[in-house]
Amino acid sequence: MIERFFSKLKHFRRVATRYDKLTANFLAMVQLASMRMWLRAYESKAQALDVRFVPLQPVRTRF
Repeated sequence: MIERFFSKLKHFRRVATRYDKLTANFLAMVQLASMRMWLRAYESKAQALDVRFVPLQPVRTRF
């Protein structure tokens, strides 16, 4: 599972080539790439389950 993650992470050119010189910038790019991979996996699971997201209705407040 971990090996597959790093294999997919290397598809991001900026991460694979260590484009950023500063460690903080490189870590931020790794985090962004990880979030993108997680969101893509979550989205495909939701589509497979045919989950529909219903927007919330606005809350009415009394004054």
